[in-house]
This record gives sequence, C-alpha cells and structure tokens, in this order.
Amino acid sequence: MKDSTKEALFKFGEFCDSGKPWYCFFGVYLVTLIVNITLLLTSERKPRWWSVALDVCGLALAVSNIAKTERMQKGRHNIG
Repeated sequence: MKDSTKEALFKFGEFCDSGKPWYCFFGVYLVTLIVNITLLLTSERKPRWWSVALDVCGLALAVSNIAKTERMQKGRHNIG
C-alpha cells in the first residue's frame, strides 16, 4: 500500500475510534424520533410503530457505542 493510503486509513480509524460518528447517528435518530412524536401528537397521519421503535433502538445503540468509545479512550490514556 502507498504511504498516502496508509495515512488516510489511519486517519479514518482514528476518526471512528474518537466516537464522533456515533454522535452524528445519535443526532439523526433523535431528530427522527422528535418528528415521529410530533406527527403522533399533531397529525391525523400517525407514524408506524416500527418507525418509532427503530428510532429508540438507534438512540440506545448510539448511546451504548458512545459509552464504549469513551471507556476505550480512558483505557488508552491509563496505559500511556
């Protein structure tokens, strides 16, 4: 592999290990859950139950992975 490819993959790995993508997923699931709840309360057209369930599961998964990456980062800092 070229050095530029290795460097790009290393930066991508560091970005994923930072937990930032999970914050983005958390935001997306939170916004869609808010939209679904708003539709549920104010509209005649109700969201499907699985849509709300998917949002809740997505939020739970994002929170779980955020916590996991924070524990992983604390472990790295304790080693060095």
